[in-house]
Amino acid sequence: MTQQQFDELKSLISRNFEMIDRIYEEHGGRLTRLEVVQEQFSHDLHAVAEGVEVTTSEGVATNGALHPMQAACKEHHGLQCGFCTPGMVLSGMDLVSRKPDPSEGDVREWLEGNLCRCTGYHNIVKAVQAAASEMGG
Repeated sequence: MTQQQFDELKSLISRNFEMIDRIYEEHGGRLTRLEVVQEQFSHDLHAVAEGVEVTTSEGVATNGALHPMQAACKEHHGLQCGFCTPGMVLSGMDLVSRKPDPSEGDVREWLEGNLCRCTGYHNIVKAVQAAASEMGG
């Protein structure tokens, strides 16, 4: 993603938060904020990301086989409710691509921006380190 595309996305997100509040109020709270966000953001993200390769957690599996990071999360119980799983998987993959043999501290620091309400991160950290070994780290 270029700096210009990143800036456009950042601006779009900011405008969307303002619009989400407006739409929510206009509907008297009958729509959940999540419904409004999903509808608007999917349209806007498509416009900004046109021509850009986007990697999703669903798209990293190959021929039905889990990516090593996904498999490690499953094996090491690094997921529970699933809310944080896509971010943890993709962030873990990014970390390992930059630092093939991350320490526990490296993993914790790299993932600190991803919020998990269930696991306390312990098993996620173990999963990332196990996946790093599997991925050649």
